[in-house]
Amino acid sequence: MKNSHNEMVFNRSIKINLKNELVEFVRNLLRNPAASIIMFYLVRKSDKYNKCEVKIKKIAIDLDYSERYIQQNINFLKKYNYIKIKKEGRRNIYIINPELVWKSTTKNREKCEWYIL
Repeated sequence: MKNSHNEMVFNRSIKINLKNELVEFVRNLLRNPAASIIMFYLVRKSDKYNKCEVKIKKIAIDLDYSERYIQQNINFLKKYNYIKIKKEGRRNIYIINPELVWKSTTKNREKCEWYIL
């Protein structure tokens, strides 16, 4: 279902940008299937501000990968600007690029920490 010529809506809650960034995003994730699995894991676990607080150990257990492999793929996602990592003490908070995926209303998009970091 299309919302506009630049967005596709899935289940009325997740919007994916259909501009050129998405083409590059898909190409990069096809080169690295584990990174795509981790990316969509983070999307699924994120809140209405595209923020996900989850430990690497939890991701590793849930996806049946080693913690080191998760960290390598998190670095891949960060390198290509698909996520940002905010440190709060010893915790990592993953913020998903709202230009690629957005799970909430446009009003909440303004409060996304992606634009602050």
